[in-house]
Amino acid sequence: MKGRTPWLDALKKNVEKIRRGQEGFSRGDLGPVKSLVSDDVEWGAVGAFPGLEDVYRGPSGMDDWMESVRSSWERFDVSLDGVVRDLDDVVVVIERLTGRGRASSAEVEMRIFSVYWFEQSKIV
Repeated sequence: MKGRTPWLDALKKNVEKIRRGQEGFSRGDLGPVKSLVSDDVEWGAVGAFPGLEDVYRGPSGMDDWMESVRSSWERFDVSLDGVVRDLDDVVVVIERLTGRGRASSAEVEMRIFSVYWFEQSKIV
């Protein structure tokens, strides 16, 4: 595309990385997510999910998080619902979470804002 700049391509790549990670998580496959994160990555959803820890750390923490989520939910999917801000080192997105409770079979849906910081093409 005429007039395209390299930094614009890099920005779109960060959003695409987030999307690939979400798709992997929704399939129950953390491989794509782990390949996108730094060794010292930290994430959490403070207060949003009862029973989950506030903060998880490192790629191995993803296994703990996935086990906690999957033990409470029969189905739990994450998808990109919108991009609020896309800078070279930070991306703010709206994520759509849907699921079905394992014990209650209740269907849930919510939207959350998530912030992803990037260093050297990895989520930190």
